[in-house]
Amino acid sequence: MQIEEEFLVTDLETIKIISDPLRVQILEHIGLTSDQGNLITVKELADTLDISPTKLYYHINLLEKHDLIRVAETRVVSGIIEKRYQIRARRIRAELDLSQDSEINRDEGLQLTLSSVSTMFDTAYNNIEKSFRLRLQEIAEAQSNLEKSSWYSSQSMLQLSPEQAQDFTGDLKALVNKYSEVNHPEGLVFGLTILFNPNYHLNRPGEGE
Repeated sequence: MQIEEEFLVTDLETIKIISDPLRVQILEHIGLTSDQGNLITVKELADTLDISPTKLYYHINLLEKHDLIRVAETRVVSGIIEKRYQIRARRIRAELDLSQDSEINRDEGLQLTLSSVSTMFDTAYNNIEKSFRLRLQEIAEAQSNLEKSSWYSSQSMLQLSPEQAQDFTGDLKALVNKYSEVNHPEGLVFGLTILFNPNYHLNRPGEGE
């Protein structure tokens, strides 16, 4: 089954689905397995996440229902149908600014937008914490120095026209696409979390408080 490069989520219900931290973890692990050319069962996923399969089934069913993951293979094991999953797309991008959606309450749209952003950055924070704890415990100094050289973090304010902002996101997407296709068999898995948003509350040039 062909994996798409990107899936843009724009409907409210699906955005609610991917605003849950555990479901984000599930998507990450199924995505990593898919990138390696493999499929994963709920039991294997439960072992990886250290969560009971019973707890995972509810979330797996929701992700499958909203076409975020797909059953790529089935087989009968001890009389039970075993499903093996793959990700729908290598990247799932959500249209996060729901605060202006006319079909939902404005306050609800704002809260869901903030919840989606919070989940995204909480997931990145947790991955960074786990990575650093593991490195401190198990990785040799030479390898640690190598990993440090690949670390990059930045926070910037850009003042751009709407056209320039579109160009920037296009260039950024092209760069991510370029390296998403690499999948080095002996490479490290790197996390990339991006949020590019207008700051309406900041003054425009020449304006006072």
